[in-house]
Amino acid sequence: RKPLFPGKNFVEQLTLIFEVIGAPLQSEVSHITNRQARKFLETVQHKRRVPFSRIYKSAATEVLDLLERMLLFEPAMRMSATDALNHDYFSPFEATKQPDPPVHPDFDFSFERQQLSRQRLRQMVLDEVTSFRREVRGSGT
Repeated sequence: RKPLFPGKNFVEQLTLIFEVIGAPLQSEVSHITNRQARKFLETVQHKRRVPFSRIYKSAATEVLDLLERMLLFEPAMRMSATDALNHDYFSPFEATKQPDPPVHPDFDFSFERQQLSRQRLRQMVLDEVTSFRREVRGSGT
């Protein structure tokens, strides 16, 4: 096995990705405002989608369908994780699928639903890093 897009840096990796999935449509990039990103996208606008069946000639139909539906530029058009896990490709694994273990009541993830400002989020990350550093330094003595 090997990575599908083994770029040495993010630009090379993106180039490899666009060589397979093709250039995004103008409607898919109209929301991108970063000048460097738009300039890069202009360099790949001539790229055409390559069917995965041409890249993976001996792959099963289910694998090819899964790749085609997951590897799309536009996130809203991609298959959801739930749909991917329910895809025919994964059907042989259903019999062994274990239910998620119950979450211990001490774990509270309600903070993930909070609407936080960027500044508040930064402060929370800094507080967490500071706490972790104190914990690590304290355990080493």
